[in-house]
Amino acid sequence: MEAINIGDCQLYPARFEIERDGKVVPLSDKSTLLLSILFAHAGQDVSRQTLLDEIWTECIVSDDSLTNLVSVTRQKLKLLAIEGLIKTVPKRGYSMLLPSAVERPPKSIHKPYYFYGALLLVVIVLFVGLSTVINVATQPNLKQLKIGILPNVMTLDNSTPLHAEIKGTLLTNALMDSTASHSAAAVFSNARVNQIWENTHDFSALYNELELSYVIESQTLEQDNYYVVRLQLVNTKMSQVAQHRTFNISKSLISDNKSKIWERVAQIFVYSVFYDLGIFQQDKKHDANYICSLYVDQLRLYTDGFLEDTEEISNNGGRVCRQSVALNPQDLHVQRISSLFFFNLALNENQNVAKKQAHIRELDTIISIMRNVDSKSIEFAETYTEFLYLYLVDNTREMDVAELFKKIDILTQQQLKENNMSVEFARNVAIIKHYEAMYLHRDGVDAESAILYAIDIVDRGLALNVEDITLLHTKARIYKAWASIETANGRSPSTMLQHAVSIYKAIIVLSPKLPAVYDNVGNAYSSMAKWKAAHGQPYTTELNAALAAYKQTIALAPSFHFTYNNMADLYASLLETGDYNQKEYDYFLSEGLAAANTALSLKNEYVWAIFNSGYLHLSRTKESYALGENSLIPALECVEYYKRGLILKPSIVEAVAQQSECELYLAKQYLRQGEFDATSQHLLASRTLLKKAFTQNANYYSLAWVASEERLISAIVLFAENRGNDAEAALKQGIDYTSMAMNAKKDDPNAYFVRFRLFWLQHLIAPTAKYLAEIKSIHKSTLALFPHDPRNHFLAQMIQGNDYDQQVSDNYRHLILNSVLIDDIKLSALALPSSTIRRKALPTAD
Repeated sequence: MEAINIGDCQLYPARFEIERDGKVVPLSDKSTLLLSILFAHAGQDVSRQTLLDEIWTECIVSDDSLTNLVSVTRQKLKLLAIEGLIKTVPKRGYSMLLPSAVERPPKSIHKPYYFYGALLLVVIVLFVGLSTVINVATQPNLKQLKIGILPNVMTLDNSTPLHAEIKGTLLTNALMDSTASHSAAAVFSNARVNQIWENTHDFSALYNELELSYVIESQTLEQDNYYVVRLQLVNTKMSQVAQHRTFNISKSLISDNKSKIWERVAQIFVYSVFYDLGIFQQDKKHDANYICSLYVDQLRLYTDGFLEDTEEISNNGGRVCRQSVALNPQDLHVQRISSLFFFNLALNENQNVAKKQAHIRELDTIISIMRNVDSKSIEFAETYTEFLYLYLVDNTREMDVAELFKKIDILTQQQLKENNMSVEFARNVAIIKHYEAMYLHRDGVDAESAILYAIDIVDRGLALNVEDITLLHTKARIYKAWASIETANGRSPSTMLQHAVSIYKAIIVLSPKLPAVYDNVGNAYSSMAKWKAAHGQPYTTELNAALAAYKQTIALAPSFHFTYNNMADLYASLLETGDYNQKEYDYFLSEGLAAANTALSLKNEYVWAIFNSGYLHLSRTKESYALGENSLIPALECVEYYKRGLILKPSIVEAVAQQSECELYLAKQYLRQGEFDATSQHLLASRTLLKKAFTQNANYYSLAWVASEERLISAIVLFAENRGNDAEAALKQGIDYTSMAMNAKKDDPNAYFVRFRLFWLQHLIAPTAKYLAEIKSIHKSTLALFPHDPRNHFLAQMIQGNDYDQQVSDNYRHLILNSVLIDDIKLSALALPSSTIRRKALPTAD
């Protein structure tokens, strides 16, 4: 049925219109849906959560969005003289009165003449009294301005056209709703505005025929991986652009938030341009604060790099938020909102260092104002902890972290003493204490007390609101940090990760459509799978749970680039440490590369996906080398990915070590082919990378063991070139590097097996009892520390003088590990005068 009859009104869902007595009022899609849902449950209460779930099926929004929608819809109904159709049910939701209860406003009732005389006298008295207190300057818009919307139109604009233009239906609806919600504006029928415009293309016609004061023009253009949204307010009488804004929004942000982002853009545009024109919803103080809060909400949508740039928000939002601070210097609530704007700007990953520090200085200014008003207030405490957090995560400046943590402890104790606690303060303190735990662990100090302190603070916040999702997220994050500390200490992280998963599942019960929560569940299960794989335990259950959670994330948010990267990281880790057959290896590799490529297609310069792509190509390089195939192509791809990533983030030491390892596989491939010049070239490239990284990270494990490998390959080349003294020096340096690596990390076998090869080469060149004893000692250590490592069998064969036989196994990783070690040992033959290495037992020590 085309129309839904609500009393004497007709609602047309397909046309997004409502009609009464021949008068038609256009509705947004969401206003139409709201009325349809309430009519379907006429006479019954409909909860706010039900309406949120039914109306915003494609994204998660706050309660404010529903409140605003109801307000806008009621204003639309008023245009048809409909009052009381939507009833607010306190602490519950809304209901629609039965159609029989919907009535027109009562017609005029004749009163006696003396009634009107008395009424006139009252009006005169009131007017005289009120005229002395009304300040017209503070509210110039005593009469509502008539506003029209012209979608997909951009006149009076000389800017260069971009790529394809798209239809902005959702944006148009959002602009209508936002304009209608402003007390100083009335939206004129969109159909009539468009009709006159199509016939005349003349703003004066809109002014003369419809008495429109302004027209809002909108245009959405596609450019690469983002949209350019242009909005301008045109003065119809003057045919001049009064205000304009441009928003650059990534496609991933729009696809995951759909109408939500358009609502935010429309609200910011409408309220900010009216504010700049001196047209206020209430007054300048109130509107400045409200607009600043809109910018804060907009920034919160732009987490995780979704925002293409923040120039528009930074400039216009910063200006309004600064004005709000100046207009309300004694209002801590207003100062708090402005502080959140600059805090979120500083956190944005796309900000350069200079801009970030400028935002931090703005925040520092607000803190000084708040301190003068009330340094013991919870608003000040919330803002100051966020300020300290920014300093904590700012790696561009030197700081005394111990002093920073001390300040947090003093402030927290002060607030607890005053019995001051809020959800935001609890979250901020807990996050900083979580960082303190990580710092303590890094310095070799027991971090459990800091972790427990953080959990206690979170629980105090949850006592205020047990269903606060941000606090629950924080608590889960702390347990994940605890799990990483357990892993680093050689203990199973499963208990802590299960705690985290339980908390995330509690969040899902509260809000089942938050994609980031499913992503975090996937990460927790992924960490369990990685740990079990590294310790030779079955990991299939955890792997499947992780993938299921990631797939649920993608179903809710197809453009979550970091979820695809998390999948790539999981596959890459399993290739390094898990047990699998050849079919599983091929699956892990192909799925990992596909996930990394998808992440990069969604965010081209996403550095972690670039590094994971490099790591997956490193795995492919090892397989090719182990199978005796030409490993040059995957090794070169590996190098290129790491080069690209290190341009973006040159400080990632692990990536430097892995690029160096790729260079070494190139060197070994060329060495196997007898091309000594190319071998030396890639050895130099590896050595240069390592040398630069060592100047800043002298004790980093990965740098040390890769450096020991480089010294070993260099020694082989030097022996082959009859440079024995240089070769001996390289071997000694290599042995020193393995000692450094083994001291830095005792639970990784790489350094031990390189050390074995270093002494094996020395014993091969000049057999001695000393070298033989070292070889046997290393083998004893690998058996004790890594009993499940398949290479132990090969070391035993070498010591016993047996042939290099491969054990038959379905474990493809074992095959690759053994084959790489065998080929590496065979390369040592080039260090001897003869071209082949005799397979014989090690000489017995005298």
